[in-house]
Amino acid sequence: DWVGLTQRARVFFVSNQFANQDLSYEDLVDDQFKGRLCTRSGLHPYNISLFASLLAHHGEVWLRDYLTTLKNNLARKPQGNDRDQVKAIYAGVCDISIGNHYYYFQMMENEGQLEIYQNNTKVVGYQMAVQDVPEGVDPAYKRSGYLHPVNTPKGKRLTQIQPEDHYHHYGIWNPWTHTVFEGDTLDFWNLRSKQGTVRFAKLLEKNTGPVFGEFEVLHEHVVLKGEEEKIALNENQQIKVIPIDNHQYLLDIKITYQCATDEAFNIIEYRYGGFGWRTTEEWDNQNSRVLSSEGNTRKNADGSTARWCIVEGKLDEGRGGALMLSHPENYNHPEPLRVWPEDQYGRGDLFVNFATTKNTDWTFHPGEEYVLQYRLLVFDGTIDESSAEEAWKQFAKPLVYTLK
Repeated sequence: DWVGLTQRARVFFVSNQFANQDLSYEDLVDDQFKGRLCTRSGLHPYNISLFASLLAHHGEVWLRDYLTTLKNNLARKPQGNDRDQVKAIYAGVCDISIGNHYYYFQMMENEGQLEIYQNNTKVVGYQMAVQDVPEGVDPAYKRSGYLHPVNTPKGKRLTQIQPEDHYHHYGIWNPWTHTVFEGDTLDFWNLRSKQGTVRFAKLLEKNTGPVFGEFEVLHEHVVLKGEEEKIALNENQQIKVIPIDNHQYLLDIKITYQCATDEAFNIIEYRYGGFGWRTTEEWDNQNSRVLSSEGNTRKNADGSTARWCIVEGKLDEGRGGALMLSHPENYNHPEPLRVWPEDQYGRGDLFVNFATTKNTDWTFHPGEEYVLQYRLLVFDGTIDESSAEEAWKQFAKPLVYTLK
């Protein structure tokens, strides 16, 4: 006896010309598709399985005619893998191919950014290259190693970078503000001080699969004081994007810190610092909402502690946002929140931060690892309190299945 544990649907990838056309496997022999099809080898198990299913449905005579006509409709000789067929469509070689469904969820590098797509929509960008600043702005504000854009599954942007009021704000990022290293006080958050910065150092790994895309990067916390730069802290980030459905996905961020020298790295109590999110400029105090796990809103969330926090608002004609989740094993959990007041800059611009050290110090000792874990449940539409609580429980204590 056997049972199938996974399934791979063979779906259509098409050019814009056929984006709104309903298609079946049987349609591929239609005259309108002559010279428009791309495929991998017909001897590959994926295609053999597909042809076998058509044989079972239509019979041998029909299948012989089908395969003959299908061959005549090819734009080129069968070659490559499923991804190569998608690349051929992008290059204009053909208009239609068939591939595994999970290739709707892909990762690629483009102009210094690692991009993740769900159903052909860019949902997450991670910035590897140093982002230049607008003309006339102090070059000290340049940075790399942050998430932007972070979009909803429909492609609605939730983040912004380099706003005029805070050029050092970069989408979703996590520097520390008040630190002591080698007896010197350093600020890695406010780049204008030119005391320190955080930079992308290396792409360690990247993977995509049928149910997720993930990558791992190294960040360096660099001391800028003195004649030579010095790395004070190494930070490993593991980022995983997990699609739930067409309206939601999970963005998991695991941050591991290690001292880069034999000196301790001390994070001193300060009102903001750590895991922060500068939200889209579309949101203000009239069209956005903040609600924490303890029932606090934007009026009173700042300075409170929370396990989770809903941040959502109007996006074009709809709504969307993200549920921010703090893992129970995080230092100083439930973590303090930094939330800008409702009258920020008059219109109520929004910034939300799990400020781990808002009410306490934290010391990193050489030879030890220190871990913070966060999850964003990114959504189109809205989310209610009960759903947020359930999502936090799943994050805090995921289900474990045991085979006996």
